[in-house]
Amino acid sequence: MGKLGLFIEEIAEKTTKNNQYEVLTSSQNGIISQEEYFNKQVASVDNTGYKIIRRGQFTYRSMSDTGRFYINRLINKEVGIVSPAYPVFKLVSNKLDPEYLELFFQSEAFQRQISDKSSGSTRLALRFAKLKNVEIDVPSIEIQRRIVGAIKKVKATISTEDNELVFCDELIKSRFVEQEALL
Repeated sequence: MGKLGLFIEEIAEKTTKNNQYEVLTSSQNGIISQEEYFNKQVASVDNTGYKIIRRGQFTYRSMSDTGRFYINRLINKEVGIVSPAYPVFKLVSNKLDPEYLELFFQSEAFQRQISDKSSGSTRLALRFAKLKNVEIDVPSIEIQRRIVGAIKKVKATISTEDNELVFCDELIKSRFVEQEALL
């Protein structure tokens, strides 16, 4: 066990001109284009001073209406920008696998810990300083990678099963439509 602060470091790189990079948002489904997420750009007209996030770095909305925080790693773009209110950070230790850390951030164990560390009444806030105090189990890098591989296999199996269920559901519906047409 160790505190996250031993493995991560906040990044303070900011834009120096408007629309320097695409505006992104961190959501339950990962980091995506703000226009795609909201069907419009909701960022300030002038986004000079927004935080720059680069491939492999992490970010999250520091405020939550639901009490859950979704910390995501940028993997589908080289670079983008996020609101100045979003903490941006990177791994600074090779003792923690980035995919293992991502899985930790998705865990209920993580959500329980941060519920004790967040503050506010209507909207909860999770400051980066509090995030650094979260405890994480850090087995050897080899074990972390085996855990990641095992979870990826389980998720792939679940996805395949879900797709098969959708296909069967559509097949059953189409059979009933065919039967109704014959009547």
